[in-house]
Amino acid sequence: MEFNKQIWEVENGFEKWLEYTPEYIQEFGLKDSTVDSLRNGLPDGAAPFLTFYSEKEQLKLCTLKDYFDLEEEEAKAYIVFGSDGGGNLLCIDKTDDDRIILFDHESFEITGINKNLSDFL
Repeated sequence: MEFNKQIWEVENGFEKWLEYTPEYIQEFGLKDSTVDSLRNGLPDGAAPFLTFYSEKEQLKLCTLKDYFDLEEEEAKAYIVFGSDGGGNLLCIDKTDDDRIILFDHESFEITGINKNLSDFL
């Protein structure tokens, strides 16, 4: 099943839909399969208590380094795209085949969620 707007009933005003430009996504160096999973965009939120980041109804990504203004270069390998209801970050881990992780904002612990973005969606 393909992840798309029709599933989310965007046309009926139930959800906002976040689009992106391919040029914007390319600057993050994600795998082609990850970029392909994003081709239809994302809703601005999903159950249970997930929020996907946006700016002017466009999908917004950033590195963990930029999100927290960290000095560690390793933090560039984690691409933040949303959060859970507790403020923990949803990230794409470029060091582990673009696996989806949850980054605990208090303990800085990482928990694997899905093996890739397609499975997560």
